[in-house]
Amino acid sequence: MEDREISAITIGIGLNVNQAVFAPEIAENATSYSLAFAGKVSRAAITAHTWNHFEENYGIFSRTRDFSELPVHVLDPRAPFTGTAVGIDMKGELLVQPDDGSAVRTIASGEVSVRGVKGYV
Repeated sequence: MEDREISAITIGIGLNVNQAVFAPEIAENATSYSLAFAGKVSRAAITAHTWNHFEENYGIFSRTRDFSELPVHVLDPRAPFTGTAVGIDMKGELLVQPDDGSAVRTIASGEVSVRGVKGYV
C-alpha cells in the first residue's frame, strides 16, 4: 500500500510437479505433473508455460476489466460443464455462467477442478 492505495499485488498458486506421494487425506484426489505424464517434469518448463498462459489471460482481463472472455471447463463430479467466468463473489468463489444458459453457478475451492477450455495450462 502507498498513500492508502494498492500499489502492487502478489498472486500465488501451488503446483505439484514431481511429487509422487501424498498425505492419506488427499491421496485419492491429489496428483502431480510427473504422475500425470509418467515421468519427471522440468520445473523450469512448467513455470515458463504457466507464466506464458497467465500473461495471455491477464492481458484479456486487463483489456476487458472483467472475466467475460475467459472460458473455463468445470469438472463438477455430478455434471461437468463449460462456461465463462463472470466474476468472483465476496467469499472468493468463482462465478461461472454455463454455456447452456442456465443460472450462474458458484464454484467453491475443493468442490471441483476448474481448467481452461484447452485443459491444464
